[in-house]
Amino acid sequence: MKKIKIFGGKKLEGSVRISGAKNAILPILAATLLTKKEVILNNVPNLSDVQIMLELLKEIGSDFNFDTKNNRLIIFAKNDISHELKNAYLSEKIRTSSLFLGPLLAMKGKVKIPKPGGCKIGARLIDMHLHFLKNMGAEISEDDCSISLSASKRIHGVEANFYKTSVGATQNIMMAGALANGKTIIDGASLEPEIIDLGNFLISMGAKIKNLGTSRIEIEGANELNQQAPYEVMNDRLEAGTYAIAALATKGELVLEDAPYNHLKYFLDILKQGGASIKIEGRNLIVKYDKKIQAKSISTAPHPYFPTDLQQIYTTLMTTADGISVIEENIFDGRFSFAKELEKMNAKIHHKDERKIIVEGVNNLANSNDLYGGDLRGSMALFIAGLKAEGENTLHNAFYLERGYENFYQKFLNIGAEIEV
Repeated sequence: MKKIKIFGGKKLEGSVRISGAKNAILPILAATLLTKKEVILNNVPNLSDVQIMLELLKEIGSDFNFDTKNNRLIIFAKNDISHELKNAYLSEKIRTSSLFLGPLLAMKGKVKIPKPGGCKIGARLIDMHLHFLKNMGAEISEDDCSISLSASKRIHGVEANFYKTSVGATQNIMMAGALANGKTIIDGASLEPEIIDLGNFLISMGAKIKNLGTSRIEIEGANELNQQAPYEVMNDRLEAGTYAIAALATKGELVLEDAPYNHLKYFLDILKQGGASIKIEGRNLIVKYDKKIQAKSISTAPHPYFPTDLQQIYTTLMTTADGISVIEENIFDGRFSFAKELEKMNAKIHHKDERKIIVEGVNNLANSNDLYGGDLRGSMALFIAGLKAEGENTLHNAFYLERGYENFYQKFLNIGAEIEV
């Protein structure tokens, strides 16, 4: 999907079922390399990033059957897998190809991958991944195009004292530690719910993990892992947050079915402070525009605080809020590039520095006709801006949305959006 025509000014109303989490399934797919037995996963979202990860798994010897209608994925038993990802084109399209490092090193004693890619949202280094994998017994070699790790014997547990918060490093060391000799301790582990989901998946395969959900995770390495029962991937808190903002931005009301609202407490509190009506009924989250949204400043931070992956979308909401908000980005240094597109719609955004912008709310966004997305969440921010504005806009590079929002086109049509591809 290269572009979408958006006919704005329509309230979004109805129900949306929240899909499986993109940021949970991608590391879980990498973790399937830790067993030679069949793995069954339920609630797997059909996303382009998932398809890329599956193609990478297939390249090194895994096979799979993905029932996209029922979101059920079976990864078949693997007699032997390669230690090397050779398809640089695919690897460079997705950042989570770096998550092959830990499991392949643990299973094969060596791994070689092209340097990972992903959305261009600033520096996303994997120095800490490599540092602690080296401490587990790996030798590392690097060139301009690839990263190689090798261990002369079975990797061993390590006490990894993280010197900064890193979701990916937490995941890689967890996976490596699951088959390492001895105990691995991660001190300073990320607290994101997707870390817990990966840990629960590893436990479903027989891994011994203590203190999951805390900043100090302990993993006792096993000789082998085998799945005991099918595993259900958690629902996507970021998708839920996106639809919550879409309801408020269009002055509508949405029922978000199976929304993991327990993972969105801080975010939802910010919306409520701004005047949003937020209700919980069973497994559902109901978000309603009740009165004009008040400007609320935010600073992104690791979980449980305001998630960086909702910052750009929240910024779109602030463009028509009552008052002035300061948006501070503390995770990635390239997440304000989308703001220039909002300014084409007469949004008043003042660029204080690369980490901070000031948004002065206006009554309405104007048509720009052509909006250009540059990454997943920024593209969704512009898509929602198009839904807010009266008249027609065209969002280019709409393929980004397919990376993180399952069936988003039909979901938005079902709740009243007027869009065309």
